[in-house]
Amino acid sequence: MFIFHKGSEMAILLLYVDDILLTASSTSLLDYLLAGLKADISMTDLRKLNYFLGISAVPTDGGWFLHQRKYLVVCYNELK
Repeated sequence: MFIFHKGSEMAILLLYVDDILLTASSTSLLDYLLAGLKADISMTDLRKLNYFLGISAVPTDGGWFLHQRKYLVVCYNELK
């Protein structure tokens, strides 16, 4: 986990092997950091969070619903 402060703005980067999750308090800071990362490493920006480290993320009115339903189906099928 890396936390970046620039003035009153903040960004948080979570990194695990080849998975990166980056969020920022403003789109301008997010674009600035993405441009810097893309200049140094080969990466694809998928923009909206859907899936990270085996966890599905679904936006809701109150925030995010995180689940691993994919693994529940696998486990349930193995029990049959």
